[in-house]
Amino acid sequence: MRPKRKQYTLAALNATGYASNVSGASWAVSSTGPADGLAHQVTIHGDAATNHSLKTAIIVGTDAEGRSQAETINLPNGVATVTSTKFFKTVTSVTPSATIGADTMDIGWNAVCETPTYPVDCYYQAAPNISITVGGSITFSISQTNSDVFASQSPLWNELVASRSTSCSASGQAGITAFKVNITAHTAGILTADYSQGK
Repeated sequence: MRPKRKQYTLAALNATGYASNVSGASWAVSSTGPADGLAHQVTIHGDAATNHSLKTAIIVGTDAEGRSQAETINLPNGVATVTSTKFFKTVTSVTPSATIGADTMDIGWNAVCETPTYPVDCYYQAAPNISITVGGSITFSISQTNSDVFASQSPLWNELVASRSTSCSASGQAGITAFKVNITAHTAGILTADYSQGK
């Protein structure tokens, strides 16, 4: 395969990126998400001391590949933040299971995010290679999978490169189907991923 390059200017944490001060039983999101091309965890922050943790919210949107996904999370207990387990590239709705009355909450995204999947050819004898160049303060890891990344089920990922904050190169195992990069922290910067595979 020809070498490919993907570059991302990472979006910072934005606690009100999707909505600020939502209340009642019907919440409207004012943005579909950050424009960095990455999938971020979603945060919901409680602005009042009331315990709403027995209520839930359904987050509906898309994953890093643009496929539809949803997650149900419990609302915060008082002035606190809850965070989704899944990563969302876009969010189209956040719907509470019951009203929060006059209390308000903020909906945003975390700095923690992940790239789309980078498919490679599992039938080539040569192992694929990936290089990550960081510009700025970025902590990341690299995962690889042998799963069918075009199937409907979620791939099973294993770690190729452990958490680090400096540029690196790595060779995946022969037979893997894809890479992805997991950004666990950043304050600012640009992440560039170059990947290739010989025949």
